[in-house]
Amino acid sequence: MHRILVLALASLLILSSCTPPPKTDSGTAPAPPKPELSIQVATMNFSAFNKRLEKSDVVQLAQILKREQIDVLSIQGLVRYPDLSTRVDLLKELPAQIDMRTAFGEMVSSSGKQTGNVVFSSFPIMSHHNQTFDGIRSASFEAVLGATIDGGVHSITIASATLPTKSTVEDLDRCEQVILEMAPRTQPLIVTGNLSSPPAGLNDASSQLATGRAPAGTALWYADGPLKPTSVRVVPSNIAPLLVARFDVYRAPQP
Repeated sequence: MHRILVLALASLLILSSCTPPPKTDSGTAPAPPKPELSIQVATMNFSAFNKRLEKSDVVQLAQILKREQIDVLSIQGLVRYPDLSTRVDLLKELPAQIDMRTAFGEMVSSSGKQTGNVVFSSFPIMSHHNQTFDGIRSASFEAVLGATIDGGVHSITIASATLPTKSTVEDLDRCEQVILEMAPRTQPLIVTGNLSSPPAGLNDASSQLATGRAPAGTALWYADGPLKPTSVRVVPSNIAPLLVARFDVYRAPQP
């Protein structure tokens, strides 16, 4: 009898050692990917500013950029008098107030007065290119400035565009194709300016405004992929309202 009990216990021990451990379910989903960069982009249309620019206007704008933590500011239709010491030049004065690099795309120059599009950036500007809308019947002096900034994780192209205000749908489509060609398809692209509706391949960040509407003459589009807008808002200033969007940037495109 004793021998039988010993054999039975031995068999149980062998069976228990061969039984796989029960599977455990933690019940937690995999953590979502984290962005490797967050960037805040603002845009304004200078054509809404119909008085003389004063230094106090630039100081206030610099304070807004600091407070709102703006990384990139694009401006359309900036008017400047670079050779007149009696006139405040935003292109020179703003970087004196806040550390930002500049790229300027001239559209018109006459009698010491220049009009163009601008990109200010706290990131290094790797390259920039000004492209007129050649061959488009309704276009006269309008153009788009593309500035590629070094965001570390990605190079990002910011386009500041002034489109013809009286254009056919066909002309606008051709202008939009010129804008899309400012950056390779594999590179993040953010487009700002007096735009109407986004062409195929771009999304409208300003449509995510919870309340209110985008300021007249401003829009903010972005190419899908590594860019994901997380907030959009309107910020007033003495010069013109700023349309501000924050983007998370991922190393790989997000679903």
